[in-house]
Formats: sequence, C-alpha cells, structure tokens
Amino acid sequence: MNFRKHQVSHRNAILRIVVVSSLLGVIYPMFTDEYDDPRALLNGFLIGLIGSLVIAIFEFVIFDPHSRKLSFFKVLTLKIIFYFLAFVSTILIVKVFIDSLFFKMAFVEYFRSDLFKHFIYEEDFLIILSYSFFFLVIVVFTIQISRKLGYSTLLYTITGKYHKPKEESRIFMNIDIKSSTTIAEKLGGFKYHEFLNHFYEDITKCILAAHGEIFRYVGDGIGITWLKHKGLENSNCVQAFININYEMEVQKEQYLLRFGFIPEYTFFIHVGKVITSEIGDIKRQIIYNGDVLYKLADMEKTGKKYSVPILVSGALKEMLELPVSYQYEKCSLNIHEHSEIDCYTIKKIQE
Repeated sequence: MNFRKHQVSHRNAILRIVVVSSLLGVIYPMFTDEYDDPRALLNGFLIGLIGSLVIAIFEFVIFDPHSRKLSFFKVLTLKIIFYFLAFVSTILIVKVFIDSLFFKMAFVEYFRSDLFKHFIYEEDFLIILSYSFFFLVIVVFTIQISRKLGYSTLLYTITGKYHKPKEESRIFMNIDIKSSTTIAEKLGGFKYHEFLNHFYEDITKCILAAHGEIFRYVGDGIGITWLKHKGLENSNCVQAFININYEMEVQKEQYLLRFGFIPEYTFFIHVGKVITSEIGDIKRQIIYNGDVLYKLADMEKTGKKYSVPILVSGALKEMLELPVSYQYEKCSLNIHEHSEIDCYTIKKIQE
C-alpha cells in the first residue's frame, strides 16, 4: 500500500485538530479580562497545542485500530473522558510551568505556593475546564460522526455544497466480491456479516489513502468516487486498486485463519458526467445520477464472466496514465447483442 499517502491523510487530519484546538486556546483569554495579557495568550495557545497533539496521537494510534469493536456511544464516551483528563493535566502542567518561569520560582515550589492555590480556588480554573469540556465534546463528536458518514459527506452536508444539484465529471469504481453467494452459504448469516464488515474496514484505509470517497455499500459490493481531476491525479483511482491488493496480501493469513479463505474481488472503473445532489429529509444523502453509472453497472454485470482483476472503460483509459510497472491490455465486452464497450484490464509488467 502507498503508506506515504496514508500518512499524508493522517497528517492532514492531525493538522486540522491541532489548528482548531490551538485557535480555541488563544481565543479563550479574549473573552476574559486577560485578553491583553501575553502570558494568558501563551498559556491558552500551549494548552490547545499540547492537548490537541495528545488527542491526535491517541486518535490515530490507540483508538483508530481498536474502536471498530466498540459501539459509537462507547467510543464517544471513552474518548471524551480520556481526552478531558488529558486536557486537565495539560492545563495544570502548562499553568505551573509558565507561571513558575514568570515568577522565577522552581516548578515544585510554585505548585505548592498560594499563587497556584489561588488559581485553582479563586480564579477561573473551573471556567477553563467548562470551556475545554464544551469544545472537546463538539470536536470529538464531529470526529466520530465524520467516521460514520465520511468526512467528505459530512463536509458537503454542513456546507450545503449539493443543496442545489450540480453537474460534475467524476470517476466511479465498483468493487465486487467474487462468489459472494457461495461464501454466504458456507459461513452463515452472522459470520458472513462479520466477514463483510472486516473486509470493508480493511480496504477503507486503502481507499482513503488514494483520496477516494465511499458513497455506498450494496450487499457484496462497494461504490467509490472521485472528482475527475482528483481521481486522475497520481493515478489515484488505480492506486486504490494497488493499495487494496497489497493490503489483502498482507492480511491473507488472517483471513485464512478467521474465515477459511482469501477474498477475491473485481474492480470496475468508468468516468463521465453526473448530476450530484443532496436528497432526503429525515436522512440526508449525497446521490449521483448519470449515464456513467448505468454503463458501469453493465460493465460489472458482463465483466463478472471474465477472469480479470480490474476493468477500466475505454473513456477513462484515454485520460488515465498508469503507475510505473503497470500496463493496459484490451478486453472488449459484449454488453448487449449489438453493443460492445471498449474495456481494458490492468496488469503488472513482469520484471
């Protein structure tokens, strides 16, 4: 998998958390009578910066790999409790450190002094805690919702980007699991659900690393999309295919031990114009309508007969430059009796 892209995706998410938290830390003194005190501004900035780094580290190192086993409410509660305790510790440490330097006292000496006790019992320590807790809940809740809905979907919904329908050029990819009916019969209902959930969670990071947006799950398939320029950039739409193959190679022993087989799947990719819009009242959703999706469905329906790992439409092939060490191979599909669509499979060049 392209770990550099995956790391960049995490780095950008961490940067957003750090910037927001640091700004909230600087803003707080502006609402008090300390807005003209450089020490208060420095305290606020450092508390926001250090606290957000703690959140970011635990978000992606501790909670990210393990939270899949817990419910939304449990993860949300654990994060709020843990991160709030981290912020309380950060507030106390930063306050003691900065003020001990300002008053030219030893760290331990200031901690035991009346100045520190006055801050705890007489000044705005409780207000700072309330302020931190309030925004911490908002930030953590937003992170959790974005993980459930997808960061892009949440952003589109909040900003109202598709409140009015828009025409866009997009790349669409469908991933279809081979022999899903046979697998379901072999595993049984609950075990098959466990397999699908495990598989989708494993490939999600591969898709996000290639800047793809997951827009639907349909039984044994998953739909991914990119704005055309984003999917073509660095061959992202094909990079998702490469990432997933790599991840499955790494995880194959785990699948054999847990489910008794290694999943096989086929990718179908097409490009074209769609109308993108937001629909629904109780439940809002971003949907896409256009001929490209019907042709992609035809490719998928017919392509299942071919033993190829990936099919790219001729229209996309003309625009898409493959990563080094990969090449196209022609594969025409007879979609209807008198209709044929040009498709290409992608193969790795033998070294």
